[in-house]
Amino acid sequence: MGNRTCSARPSERVEHNITYIRRQWQNFRAWWHSRYPLFRNYFIALGLVGSFLLVFFWPYLNERVFMSLQSGEAGVLWQRFSGGTNLKYTYGEGFHLVMPWDRLFVYNVRLQQTPHKIVALCKNGLPVELEVSIRHRPQDGRLPLLHTVVGPNYLEVVVKPEIEAHVRAVVSQFEPNELYTSEGYILNLILQGALRGIGERYISLDDLLIKRVVLPTKVADSIESKLIEEQRALEFEFRVQQA
Repeated sequence: MGNRTCSARPSERVEHNITYIRRQWQNFRAWWHSRYPLFRNYFIALGLVGSFLLVFFWPYLNERVFMSLQSGEAGVLWQRFSGGTNLKYTYGEGFHLVMPWDRLFVYNVRLQQTPHKIVALCKNGLPVELEVSIRHRPQDGRLPLLHTVVGPNYLEVVVKPEIEAHVRAVVSQFEPNELYTSEGYILNLILQGALRGIGERYISLDDLLIKRVVLPTKVADSIESKLIEEQRALEFEFRVQQA
């Protein structure tokens, strides 16, 4: 009899635990059904408020938090609580999640062509206008340094002023008529000086092209007349030799 009592006790405990769990579950269901309308209204209100906040703050979130970098773009992260600009990592193309208190600066790292007009003085003091085309891009792997030293406006701060300075320095060594006959030599002189100054600011200068040289009207007419007279003289000399 003693053995039967001992063997029955574990099963009674199991049944008691199962009964207790069922009772608790029934109590929870009854409590949930009694308060279901209240929770339903609460979650509806919470969803409406969340949707309103998402729509209201979406322009900010899309600009500062959910960042998508397109083809040919790279980003530099400025961290408010981690020492400022992250100099060790450059963010590439694709989607990036940025903390609201940080900021991701986006750069165009493709080869870019920028037209620019420069007015310089020739050797004789006459002004001449040059239309140039500058091909440039940020140096590979140096974008965080460029952002720290110069910033996003590097074209206006570094590239254009450097090109203008070297163009004026070189043009001042030539007469107006020599600008047409020595264009290649002039470009080499400008590039040699500009490459170093721009490269020290973490920018690559790919090429510089002179699209147009505009001289004062009187000077241009004088040069044109001179060239016409030279051609006539050569033509007359050729006819004499033929005769």
